[in-house]
Amino acid sequence: MVDEAPTADAPGGFTIGGGEPGDADALLAVYVAARTRDAGFPPPTHGPDLVAAHLAELLAEHAQVWVAHAAGAAQPIGYAVVQDDWLHSLYVHPDHVGQGIGTALLDLVKALHPDGFELAVLESNRVARAFYARRGMVVVGSRQGFSEGPDEQEPATELHLVWPGLGPPAR
Repeated sequence: MVDEAPTADAPGGFTIGGGEPGDADALLAVYVAARTRDAGFPPPTHGPDLVAAHLAELLAEHAQVWVAHAAGAAQPIGYAVVQDDWLHSLYVHPDHVGQGIGTALLDLVKALHPDGFELAVLESNRVARAFYARRGMVVVGSRQGFSEGPDEQEPATELHLVWPGLGPPAR
């Protein structure tokens, strides 16, 4: 949850505001839709219950959670979760890809973290890799079989990316 949850109208007929603890199930729907429709993701190793519990934990703790809604809609169409200087997740519902939602969420994260931040993306997710590369992210490393939850490993290669921020590179 965020300390301040400004809501901003974004170009394209959607709004972005702060997430609340009760949003976990709705965010899970975005996550599941994105993971099952995108060929760049391996099959999830975690069931919906574990993912929902993890989202609820992030919403209840110190993470910044930003949620995009289509104008007048109750269900989210995208979200970003940031912990400290780590972009934990950024997902857009596949029915809304290409409408500027991911860019608006990422631009918000950049504005809130002008000194830079880090993230990970699956090497197999070419769409996400291209998205981040076009927006200034730089690959700085990789690892095989990374942990995404309690004692479980994702059977894929994860790329470590950095957005260096607005100032001189500190990394």
